[in-house]
Amino acid sequence: MLDAAQLEAAVLEFRHKSFSFERLAEVDGTEYAVFSRRETETESKLRPKVIRLFVVAPRSRLLYEEETESLWLSPDGITPGPRDPGTAQEAGAEAAEFREQGLPWKRATVPGGVAYLPQDRAAQLATADGLAALGFDS
Repeated sequence: MLDAAQLEAAVLEFRHKSFSFERLAEVDGTEYAVFSRRETETESKLRPKVIRLFVVAPRSRLLYEEETESLWLSPDGITPGPRDPGTAQEAGAEAAEFREQGLPWKRATVPGGVAYLPQDRAAQLATADGLAALGFDS
């Protein structure tokens, strides 16, 4: 399992975007790494809104790739998940549910921005207690 120093030194590649490590959090006995980035919600508006995007990933599912000095997600905790071809989309154009690196994800609005949560744990993480434990208590 990656330690905090390794998480801080690399970026997480998710949805063809780079996310920086922000913090570790525990919810119901599972440790999560929270990553973030800032971007505009949509470029098509006259005054695009800057929003924060967060990825909440189980720490046990993160792998470090030395060749690219990047973090990747792993469905089994050992092998990096498949990387979809394509390009990054604006945050406002993304689907509410999708697959990324072999895992299903759900997009949720949280205090301070938008979070991508593992779909199988989204209901638990999106509760008031779950969001507070993850550091999204406004």
